[in-house]
Amino acid sequence: MAWIKAVTRTHSSSLTSSSWYSSRRRRCRCPPRIAYCALLKKGKADDEKDFDEFVTKHSNARASIGYDKTTRVRGLFASREIKAKEELFHVSLKKEDERVFIDNYEKGDDDWAASLAKQILVKRRRSTLSDDEKKELKIAYANALPKEMIGIANKCCFYDNNTRYELVCKFFEATGDHDAKEELMKYEKQVSSRSRRHGEEEEEEKYGWALSQVFSRTFRIEDARGRRAPRRVMIPIVDLLNHSSVEEEVNVTWRVKEDLSAFIVEAKRNVGKDEELILSYGERNDQHFLLFYGFLPSMNPCNSVMMWENVDECLNWYQNLCGADENDTKWDAMKYKCKRALGLLKKKDEGDFIDDDNDERRRFILSPNAKVDNTTLLVLNEISGDNDMAIAAVRVRAEEILSQRFASDDDANIERIFKHLLEETQMDEGDIELLRAYRNRKRDILREII
Repeated sequence: MAWIKAVTRTHSSSLTSSSWYSSRRRRCRCPPRIAYCALLKKGKADDEKDFDEFVTKHSNARASIGYDKTTRVRGLFASREIKAKEELFHVSLKKEDERVFIDNYEKGDDDWAASLAKQILVKRRRSTLSDDEKKELKIAYANALPKEMIGIANKCCFYDNNTRYELVCKFFEATGDHDAKEELMKYEKQVSSRSRRHGEEEEEEKYGWALSQVFSRTFRIEDARGRRAPRRVMIPIVDLLNHSSVEEEVNVTWRVKEDLSAFIVEAKRNVGKDEELILSYGERNDQHFLLFYGFLPSMNPCNSVMMWENVDECLNWYQNLCGADENDTKWDAMKYKCKRALGLLKKKDEGDFIDDDNDERRRFILSPNAKVDNTTLLVLNEISGDNDMAIAAVRVRAEEILSQRFASDDDANIERIFKHLLEETQMDEGDIELLRAYRNRKRDILREII
């Protein structure tokens, strides 16, 4: 990535003072019980302490359960000083290990999400537990999960609420966020086939709840040598770790042993006694948090606005900016040379050159703090022959997107969609505010570079 500083920076975002965001990391000011890793709210049950001690004891954890002094959100804290690279948790990935949920990847009838959701429901099914059952970590974990369904995607795709689903799709269209719409449509197609197998509305509701937990709490386990298909796992002790999108706050990381026998959490740097242990969310933009986590991190350097779908759209846009005719053969040759010089062409078997569109749209993005991806700058530098012109073109494009998607008429249209969501689908006002914040954060990214 390359950094571009705007000549005149606009006023600070109004979002920073919004009550929707916490003053610190990780999450909006939603109740702790629906935040990503907060399993229980302080004082909720008399046996919380026993549960906490049980989880820690059964996970070989060099940590203790505590609360953030500011947010009062549950987390894990170092019970002693920990050296960089030192192992904190070592959880077996064998199926018989009671400390982990693993998808049944051998069976063809269910995908990973359905497999894990069913496991959660089986462990949560009984309302009264025997003394022996209370000692089983998986049962304790499943019954400690928050009761609320998590994520806009799940709230749109269950309960036969087609109107809500269609309105949220319209919201993404109006925001120009085609990736988010495609992701929601893909998810709706997946869950509709799953839910049809369950039939009754009550069962569908339970299944939707379980899926929402699975999508926000799993880790993807991949075999670097390709010997086994990727699997997803849910690990109770790791779920108690809070996460951050701010790299400076992250002090622990995770990995899998080469033989895939164990999941390991280790210190990324030296960690002091009583310091909270924080994992990274990874490179996730706001879209993923909105759809599947149900909140937005207070800071997310991985958030982005797509400027062009692919290299051809970028080059054609620049050609039009220069006032050249779209059928100009000289420009066709220039664009071809540009793509070839930057390695944005690949050969077909028969020898013809075509564009490589794999993940191409994710290259042409603008991120917070006026951060432009390398591909955008390389393409514009190559076609213009001047770095200043490339930077100017980025600013022109950002202003163009602002005028096309964030004008007063667009704002009015968005508010009409929100009104329909409230009145026709009884969507929670908190979710409306989340959608509004999601859009406003994209507006702020564009404003920063102009």
